[in-house]
Amino acid sequence: VEDIRRKEISGWSLLITAGIGLVLLAVDGCWREWQTLYRFVPGLVCLLLGWLTRESIGYGDGLVLLCMGGFMGISQLVRMWFAAITMAGLVAIFLLVVRHMQRKAELPFVPFLLMGYGMTFLN
Repeated sequence: VEDIRRKEISGWSLLITAGIGLVLLAVDGCWREWQTLYRFVPGLVCLLLGWLTRESIGYGDGLVLLCMGGFMGISQLVRMWFAAITMAGLVAIFLLVVRHMQRKAELPFVPFLLMGYGMTFLN
C-alpha cells in the first residue's frame, strides 16, 4: 500500500523486517552456512539494476527483496522475483496498449512481489 500511494517504502519498516529476518536466521543456525548468502543475491542484483538504470527500478524494491532473503530460500525467492517481473511486464504492456499510458509512467513493483510470493507460496 505504501509503495502504491507514496511511491516509496518506509526505511523503518525495512530495517525492522531485515532485523527480524536476521534474528530468525541466527536462531535457525543457517547463518553459519555460506550458501545462506545466496538468499541475498536477488536483492543485490535488483539494487545494482536500480543503480544502472538510474533508479528506474527503485532501490526500495531491491531492499524489499534483500529483506525477504532472510525469510525465504533462494529457489523460492528467484521464482517469486521472476513471477513478479513477468506480471509487471504484462501489466505494463496492457497499460501501454489499452490505456495509452506514457512510456515513462512508473509502476510500483512491491505489489507484484506480493503477487509473486502468493504464486510461489501456493506451489
